[in-house]
Amino acid sequence: MKILVADLIDQTTLEKLKEFGQVSFRPADLANQLADSDILVVRSATKVNAELLKHSTKLKYIIRAGVGLDNIDLEECKKRGIEVFNTPQASTNAVAELTIGLIFCLLRKICYANKKLVIEKKWEKENAIGLELENKTLGIIGMGRIGQAVAKKASALGMKVQYFDKTDKNLAEYPFVDLDKLLSTSDIISIHLSIPKEQAPFLKEEHFKKIKKGAFLLNLSRGYVLDENALYQALKTNQLNGAALDVFSSEPYFGPLTQLENVILTPHIGASTFEAQQKIGQEIIQIIKNIFISKNK
Repeated sequence: MKILVADLIDQTTLEKLKEFGQVSFRPADLANQLADSDILVVRSATKVNAELLKHSTKLKYIIRAGVGLDNIDLEECKKRGIEVFNTPQASTNAVAELTIGLIFCLLRKICYANKKLVIEKKWEKENAIGLELENKTLGIIGMGRIGQAVAKKASALGMKVQYFDKTDKNLAEYPFVDLDKLLSTSDIISIHLSIPKEQAPFLKEEHFKKIKKGAFLLNLSRGYVLDENALYQALKTNQLNGAALDVFSSEPYFGPLTQLENVILTPHIGASTFEAQQKIGQEIIQIIKNIFISKNK
């Protein structure tokens, strides 16, 4: 069996993969290497589209080291009889912790104060007066694994949590509210929603007008979930007090949001912890073990 690893993965995982067969790691000639590969392992960088898949004469399995499958043409895989797996559990805590960290940075103006002092050599103490998280209302859009992990951590910090999702999750600890109420009553809004790209954007211009004036917005789900131009206008007009984004409609992102001081932008690092990458590796190994078990039945 040949396993083609197209993107960076944990080194320990890479070594363990060699126990299952020949491993080709980040080859320069990806398309040619794909021709005789049985399993393809990717993260978000490799775009597994119809053009690439036309070289996959033997490919039976694709494993996405992460949650989202946006970079994989699922319809083309279905046509070719290729099974697609992901590792949904591994990065939950990492993304939830980054969310809480960004909330702290937004409300306490940590990044702003650091930039002024270190880069601009300005002692901006008065302009760095912030807000406390305790007793603030956090509205979570998308109450899946990550949304619930964020809710648990936020509650431990004394925040009041409410949520909107496509369906009521019947969570006793957190009230389910409609989207308009969440937007108009939340001090902080954090998006952890999973929707198909065809349904994007979920948060449109009219939604930004309903947001509580002076609120903060975070997006750690998918870049296309919100209208970035509408977000820019909401920040420019102070409808929003600040925003933090880890995902963008097109990556890498160097667009107009980089010009604003009330925005924190990170380069899609939600799952970028050593622990999360180790967990992702463990899930990959288990998936391949399951493939071997099913083939040998």
